[in-house]
Amino acid sequence: LPGRWVRSPSSTGSLKPTADSWQLTFKPTVGKVLLSVGMEAKLNCSIDIPILSLEPTIVWWKDGLELHGSLQAVVNDLHTAVQGVSQEMVTLLSTLRSVLRDHAGEYVCKLNVSDAMIKSQPIVIQVEGLPMFTRHPEDVNVTRGTPFSLSCDAVGPPEPITILWLRDYSRMTVDSGSPQNITVP
Repeated sequence: LPGRWVRSPSSTGSLKPTADSWQLTFKPTVGKVLLSVGMEAKLNCSIDIPILSLEPTIVWWKDGLELHGSLQAVVNDLHTAVQGVSQEMVTLLSTLRSVLRDHAGEYVCKLNVSDAMIKSQPIVIQVEGLPMFTRHPEDVNVTRGTPFSLSCDAVGPPEPITILWLRDYSRMTVDSGSPQNITVP
């Protein structure tokens, strides 16, 4: 069953429990989450572990790299018995208090127990926010009637970026993508 460790059949009838003698599977995750900058995000992964002296370790990973303490985690344990086997349901709960664009990516939990590595399904976080300028137009001093140029650049999401230039509150006709350059006659 998904999310359960099930004892593999033993030909001898006597089985010393190891990670290989159990089927290790994390419970399904939420999959994909779409958030806005500044929102709070809660991530969790859960797995049922037989109560053995296996000393499991569960760690968050983002985009293929281990998160060394950069994601605060709370571990919730719930002890149960399934078919006479004592189990501990471990839930690793982490909170991102104020989501930033840098939080976007693929998160997974990895369980390391008895030299076996088990990975959860990914949680993909997409972060949307208002577009922001990466290069602002600079102030320029010009002589009346002399043409001059202005430049700017912006990034999303959302994409595509649309930049509008106004002169005396009237829209000027130029391409609307980013980066943007305009020559004012």
